[in-house]
Amino acid sequence: VEIISAEYGGGAAFRDVTDILRQHVEDLPLIILSRPAYNRNFEGDPAPGFEKQLRIEYRIDGRTGEVVLPENATIMLPIPQDS
Repeated sequence: VEIISAEYGGGAAFRDVTDILRQHVEDLPLIILSRPAYNRNFEGDPAPGFEKQLRIEYRIDGRTGEVVLPENATIMLPIPQDS
C-alpha cells in the first residue's frame, strides 16, 4: 500500500496530510490512525464550520485508486480494479 497524495478539509480549505497518512500505512488497505478524530491526527481543523472530507490517492499492487471519506470515517482503501 502506497499513499500517493492525501488532503483533508472542506469548502476551499484543504491541508496536505500525505506524510501523516504514510506514517500509518502497513501491509493492509486499512489505515489506523493514532487518535479517532481526524482533527487530532491532522493538526487541527483546516475548515472550521465546514463539513470535511479526507481525499486519498493511493496504489495497491501497482494499481492506482482514489477514495473520498467523510470526516472521522474508518480509512479502508478499496482494492483498485483493472480498467
